[in-house]
Amino acid sequence: MNSTKGFTLVELLITIAVLTILSVIAAPAMMDAYIMQNLNKSTSDLVGKIQYAQSKAMLERKPITLTVDSSTESGGKSKITWSPTGSASVVAKTSNEIYFGPAGYPQISIDKDDFAGNQTIVVCNQAIDEATYSRVVKVNRLGIVVEGGIIGGCSAN
Repeated sequence: MNSTKGFTLVELLITIAVLTILSVIAAPAMMDAYIMQNLNKSTSDLVGKIQYAQSKAMLERKPITLTVDSSTESGGKSKITWSPTGSASVVAKTSNEIYFGPAGYPQISIDKDDFAGNQTIVVCNQAIDEATYSRVVKVNRLGIVVEGGIIGGCSAN
């Protein structure tokens, strides 16, 4: 009796075929997970920038402007910018700028002390016309940031 150890060529080919089929099935799910992770990261970054702008306004006791979807990352002492990461895009439903007064509350403009209404920003997973998922971030009149769950599509309505 011949006792050789190892795999036959047929066994190796079947194993490679099964692994190839599993890879083809898993690839779209992995791509979707990557896109969703990018959406979550962009949304978390936006919430962080909003909270940073609020705290900076309160600490420095002066108005601060947060510019959303800015192509330049240069701010100033009283201006903070944010842009989505990767393939994500953004729709600012109310305004592309959020003004925070010295008390940290959202204002109508940098010059007026009146409270602003709710500020709504939608972060989309891709370009607006191609987006399949989005997340809504709201800043209410008291400056509380509310991060919504994932919804389908992306629109400025």
